[in-house]
Amino acid sequence: MAFTLISVFINVTIGLFLVDMLYWIFSLIILGIVLYISWKKSTYSKLGNFILLVGVLFSFFGYLNNFDPSYFYLLINLSAFLAVLYTAFNKKILIILSWMLNGFSLGYIIAALRNLNLGIVFGIIIFLIGLRDVFLPKKFDEHLND
Repeated sequence: MAFTLISVFINVTIGLFLVDMLYWIFSLIILGIVLYISWKKSTYSKLGNFILLVGVLFSFFGYLNNFDPSYFYLLINLSAFLAVLYTAFNKKILIILSWMLNGFSLGYIIAALRNLNLGIVFGIIIFLIGLRDVFLPKKFDEHLND
């Protein structure tokens, strides 16, 4: 819970300076729900926290390159929200939607900062990596931790 609180605080604080106020308010509502679910269910979503921190990092780099990261910021926070919902309720459709939003939002910002083809390729690769993690047998995953 503490790391989720820190991730949300960093995301909200930096997002206040980088994105439009309307997108920031929507993200603030989403992140408030993330904190509430994490507290109520006593869950910890590594993926959700990672998405929040990567989202702030990419938003910052987008802002440095004179790109308005508001749309990306909202999508990546929505993706983190779905990852936290998956951790709390364990429905595979939530994690699939989260990875779909991850791929779309990261592909969107890469396409805006570099070129469209690179953004599409990265978006598809990120989504496929997420699908691999969703459908990977747990027995295979256990021997990787040893």
